[in-house]
Amino acid sequence: MEPGPPLEEMLAPLDPRVRSVLLSMYRGETQLGTDGERHVLEPDTRVSPYEGMWLYDLCLNVRPRTTIEIGMAYGYSTLYFLAALAKYGGGQHIAIHPCETSMWHGIGLAQVRAAFGGIPDTFTFIEDRS
Repeated sequence: MEPGPPLEEMLAPLDPRVRSVLLSMYRGETQLGTDGERHVLEPDTRVSPYEGMWLYDLCLNVRPRTTIEIGMAYGYSTLYFLAALAKYGGGQHIAIHPCETSMWHGIGLAQVRAAFGGIPDTFTFIEDRS
């Protein structure tokens, strides 16, 4: 099987801030959670760069008004969805995860803040533990 393109090349279409956050995650660097601590990411809990770029390209082509994901964990797919929404200038992404801060240390939320300079208006996060 032929190796794919380098990670940097594959993620080149993304906004540089989003690309930088994802590259750090894919390289296995420790990540800051909303708990203020740095954490090692479990390598099996993510979408691959191929899957992520597929989500990104799909959103750019379809231009959905709303996307939703159940489970956010480290925020890989969330970043791809939000990057596409920012690129085409519309839509809303909703992420639902009742254990984001307790089980995943809020890393996904911290990644969104890092990539977008805060929580974008196009993002709704739901962590209802009731």
